[in-house]
Amino acid sequence: TGFYNARHLASDTLQTSWLITPPLFLKPNQDSTFMTFQTKELDSVNFGYSGVWISTATNDIADFTEIWSQDNPSEEWNQVQIDLSDYQNNTVYLAFKYSGEQAHDWYIDDINLIESRNYFNLTVEADTTGWGTVTGGGTFYYGDTAVIEAIPNLGCEFLYWNDSITDNPRTIVVTQDSTFTAYFGLIGYNITTSVEPEDAGSVTDGGIYHYGDTLNLEAVANAGFVFEMWTDSITDNPREIIVTHDSSFVALFTQIEYNITTSVTPENAGVVTGDGMYHYGDTLNLEAVANTGFVFEMWNDSITDNPRNIIV
Repeated sequence: TGFYNARHLASDTLQTSWLITPPLFLKPNQDSTFMTFQTKELDSVNFGYSGVWISTATNDIADFTEIWSQDNPSEEWNQVQIDLSDYQNNTVYLAFKYSGEQAHDWYIDDINLIESRNYFNLTVEADTTGWGTVTGGGTFYYGDTAVIEAIPNLGCEFLYWNDSITDNPRTIVVTQDSTFTAYFGLIGYNITTSVEPEDAGSVTDGGIYHYGDTLNLEAVANAGFVFEMWTDSITDNPREIIVTHDSSFVALFTQIEYNITTSVTPENAGVVTGDGMYHYGDTLNLEAVANTGFVFEMWNDSITDNPRNIIV
């Protein structure tokens, strides 16, 4: 159709000729594969045979099979289209075959082999929890590589894809329409509590919590102790905590000092030993020592033991 073309002229003798291509590999998984060419036949009233043949073996003419033949010869250029989709994933030879005696001239031009690639939808979605998002979906051609990624929200974590794969991000080789669903979970943060000294008291409400949870920590002093502060210098008790990560809270207690005072009646009758500052649970020994001319009678709580042991 331009300045150049291939032609086979008629002759007064019977002839058959083949114009065979080099080997051509037809890619697999294409949406369509076809060839086109322009053809015209001069002296078409004496038309013999014009056809296209294919071989998936060798370029020996014995291996070829007809896939098109001219049934409407014309002395004007016409385009022919031949579907080759059935031959995808094969190496083929294409041949133009002419035969005739006192027949036509055959012209061919603009020979094209066209492969239309399949494209596939890659759908990437998050589960219905609202705990994360995903990226990487779209439309891809067969064999393309796509990277999908699950992005957890703050305080959440990616668990797995719907096919149980846990890689994230993840590389996908596209071969078909596919859907990948990312599943997310809430991160459990461990809130630990302790007291100092160990026997001074307890703290309520430690445990496993999720991001954004609110909990109330309360330091409860044992007898003989008083809460002083937390190790982060906060003195609120109870105190409210907004959970954002694993955390440890230590309640600091101070041991209460009790003042044990003694006296005698009458004032000059004697003395008492053992008084002073003591802690809860301490044991002290009180002894009343009479001055000359006096004798110990009892304590003000009517106890007569002397000396006597006191649990503070």
